[in-house]
Amino acid sequence: MISVEVEVRGGRELSPVVVNNGALVNGQIGITAGAYEEPSYANQYDAAGNVVVRNTINADTYTVPVGNTSKTYDAGDVMSQQLVYDARNELVESDYAVDLTLHEASLGVQQTMIYDADGHQQVDATHFRGDAMASAYGTPDFPMGREYLSIGGWMSNAQITRYHADGTVASQSAYARSSSTDWQRAAIMAVIYRDKTLPDEVDITADGSGPLEVHSTTTTYTGYDHADNVTATR
Repeated sequence: MISVEVEVRGGRELSPVVVNNGALVNGQIGITAGAYEEPSYANQYDAAGNVVVRNTINADTYTVPVGNTSKTYDAGDVMSQQLVYDARNELVESDYAVDLTLHEASLGVQQTMIYDADGHQQVDATHFRGDAMASAYGTPDFPMGREYLSIGGWMSNAQITRYHADGTVASQSAYARSSSTDWQRAAIMAVIYRDKTLPDEVDITADGSGPLEVHSTTTTYTGYDHADNVTATR
């Protein structure tokens, strides 16, 4: 394994980059396809030491469904992911990795995190990638076909964590959309035929309200030992 820290010029400042499990190519250390157990990546950091860009190389070819078509990412393609932090250096957003080899445009936010005043993570939410589509068969405009609606950025699933006054976890609730397609039809009917913008589809609050609420499971932590290890749940 080759790991090295180098300096690359980013904008007006020099930003440190760490190449992990790279290889020497033409006299320079670069990332490789790597492997699942030993991934190769190059991290770029901000002034506070937070990873703000991570580049990797695909080890395998894979395909992602996009509406009524699909998109293929080839082995060897360079992928780049951006991460965003708040003023307290807490990770609040990670974007979908885009294919630099294909000059792919932004696919939007993949994950958002919300914290309380003490730095405890309250919300960890995953969003549909920017080119995601919902579909429904037999809509008013397509009685014998399938209609599509862009749902890029809408929430896919989330975990809500609540805390006791002493900072220990009180409960964790998992929220996800129904495995059926009923919500996709409901979304299409609301947005396209009733002109609703559904702002709650891209937002969720710490109390668990929002479009995922009806599909939740909750674990309540009822006991801790002297070292704050969980001893009982329900």
